[in-house]
Amino acid sequence: MSQAPAQLTLTFSEPVEIEHVSVELYDTHALPVPLQKPRIMPGNASGLVVDLPAMKPGGYTVLYRLLSEDGHPVTGSYTFSIGERLIQPRPPMAEGHSQSDPLPARLIRLRAVTEGALLVGAGCFWIWQLLIWRGYSFHSGITARFMRVGMLFVLAALFLQALFYYGTISSTDSSWAWSSPFFLSLLAQCMVLLLLLVPGMVQGWYLLLSIFLIAIQAASGHVWGLDPWWMALLLRLLHLFGIALWLGTLLVLLLSLWKNKLAAWNHSPSFRPVMLTLLLFSSLAVAVSGMLMTAVQTNWEAIISSQSGWSLLLAGKTTLLLIMLLFALRQHLRWRGQGILPVQSLLAWELFFGLIAIVLGVWMSQSAYPLPPADISH
Repeated sequence: MSQAPAQLTLTFSEPVEIEHVSVELYDTHALPVPLQKPRIMPGNASGLVVDLPAMKPGGYTVLYRLLSEDGHPVTGSYTFSIGERLIQPRPPMAEGHSQSDPLPARLIRLRAVTEGALLVGAGCFWIWQLLIWRGYSFHSGITARFMRVGMLFVLAALFLQALFYYGTISSTDSSWAWSSPFFLSLLAQCMVLLLLLVPGMVQGWYLLLSIFLIAIQAASGHVWGLDPWWMALLLRLLHLFGIALWLGTLLVLLLSLWKNKLAAWNHSPSFRPVMLTLLLFSSLAVAVSGMLMTAVQTNWEAIISSQSGWSLLLAGKTTLLLIMLLFALRQHLRWRGQGILPVQSLLAWELFFGLIAIVLGVWMSQSAYPLPPADISH
């Protein structure tokens, strides 16, 4: 640019919490340039404005760090030059910043593990309780030990996730973490898991807590930055409960085949209709809620035109869900029409694709989604 700008503007895909924003400016020699406090852009809760002092010709680097409305950390940088020729500034090494931050990869791995285990475990528990209620027997001792070990594993993963998140946020301001819905949801899930580990309670207690656990998970994503937030929350609840029921049903069927119980249960007049109904309802809930969530969050024009990482992840997740639906349809028709039991290998592949879809969904939640063209400002 030929003249020094009077203001610096930043526009994000979600509303910004002004209390949790840090913007820094460095000159050609990587020295900090004093700035006034950022403020919300008038008429746009997703934009920031920073007044700039008088600046000499040269190259400059902007570093920004903030919490999105849902509590996820957002960091980034860009450079600009004042003068006739492009001047590349020296990369600043400001305290609290690094050229490669491994936290997003850690969060993606830990969130994928915890969310996958929570969804599959909760769905499996619900299906088990339904079958027991309808008179189908399980080895309760093995089931209880399996659930207890799984909950301890998830509790440890959630605790590590909270530590990683707090450590990174506290490098800027430790108070940020306690204002983050994402961090608070991790602590709430840890508390609910501790309550689930209390022995000797009635089954309704464990059922209610497991439902509450998935509800907390649904409230920890992008929903608070969307409009209307309540619609986004309801769709995310339906999406996650659908995934839990779908994958939980698949796991129960796999375990039943492994224990040679499915052939005996298949002769029951109610078993097959119940399982098929669960699979049909859950798969439709996942597909419909996924499409509606995309419509609320952005639009298809922005997804196709942007070719961003988020769009590619969405394409991958959609492809996996379509493959799962084809597997489910094939086994559904054979089981309902001919009474042929589900094939164990196909169930295993369907469950595997579902777990990979969860990983892609977690990755999407850590990525910026494309904005509709009308919402993009420069």
